Amino acid sequence: GGIPEIITNNVTGLLSELKSPESLEISIERILREKNLYAKLSSNAHIHARKNYGLNEYRKKWEDVFLSANSSFAKAAV
Repeated sequence: GGIPEIITNNVTGLLSELKSPESLEISIERILREKNLYAKLSSNAHIHARKNYGLNEYRKKWEDVFLSANSSFAKAAV
């Protein structure tokens, strides 16, 4: 389910076909064989993770949740 939402194929990782050990094997061999691909995927994944899942991003998301909840409670109290 969630893996394709996090991994962009050939950008931040390689996706394999579901329930296909052969597809997974091909992806692993490709990463081991193609050092430039490995470097590109690693760098892109690191940038993507820091941008979307870093501490500051989570802080902002939680702040938005609390501000929204506070606004809803304020309207209900009136």
